[in-house]
This record gives sequence, structure tokens and C-alpha cells, in this order.
Amino acid sequence: MSSSILRFSLVFTLVSIAIPLFVFAASAVFDVDLSGSFVHMVPFIAGAIFEGQRYAQQFDEMPAKSEMWNAALFMACVGMVISLVWAALLFFALPSLSAPLRDIPILFLAIGFCMILLIAFLMCRVFVALGARTYLKNSRRST
Repeated sequence: MSSSILRFSLVFTLVSIAIPLFVFAASAVFDVDLSGSFVHMVPFIAGAIFEGQRYAQQFDEMPAKSEMWNAALFMACVGMVISLVWAALLFFALPSLSAPLRDIPILFLAIGFCMILLIAFLMCRVFVALGARTYLKNSRRST
């Protein structure tokens, strides 16, 4: 499965920017707090679904399982790099945000990073397949 690094990065970045804006707007308008530990997975999900749909649209078939695993690893790694760049920029712009992280041992931060990478990898795998399957089902239903 040939995933486009530029396309996935663009979708991931746009969703990463839109999520905090949406959470802030929901909080301001409806007085509801939508932030949570799962919110950071939404860009991975959106990018993986989009890539799965693009593959199905281009080849009119489901990608092979090995291709989906490879694409999921690729997407998880690219997404984590983009997330780390966003975090570095945010910590550089607002140094007070990084103060609580200074007390956490580096080993715990590394373990947390690996756990998030693993979860992102598995989520990308599931949602690449879901995106491709949904596109194929809808395209066959409409013809």
C-alpha cells in the first residue's frame, strides 16, 4: 500500500489544528469539556481512514494485510514525529507548559512515548482497513 507522506501529513496536521479549536469552541459555547486522553488519537484515525479510502479509490480493492501493517507503521511514525514537532514548538512558545514534565523521569516519558506509538500503530491499522472497506462498500452500493 503506497501511502503518501505529504497527504497523510497534511490531513494529520489539519486535524491536529482543528481539534483544539473544536474543543475550545465546544467549551466556550456549550460549557462542555471535550478534552481527554483519547483526543490526541483523532488525527491518526482521520489520516488512516483517508489513506484507506484513497487506496480503495485508486485500486478498487482492499489492500493486502501486510500492506496495511506497513502503512500503519509508516503512519504511526510520521504522526508521532509531527506530534513531537508540535510539542516542541508549543513548549518553545510557552515554556511554562513544559515545567510539569521536568519532574517526570525520562524513562517514564520514553515508556509513555512507546505506549502511544503502539496504540497509534494499532489504531492506524484498524482504520486503514475501515476506510478502504467503507469506500468499497459505498462505491459498490451506488453502482
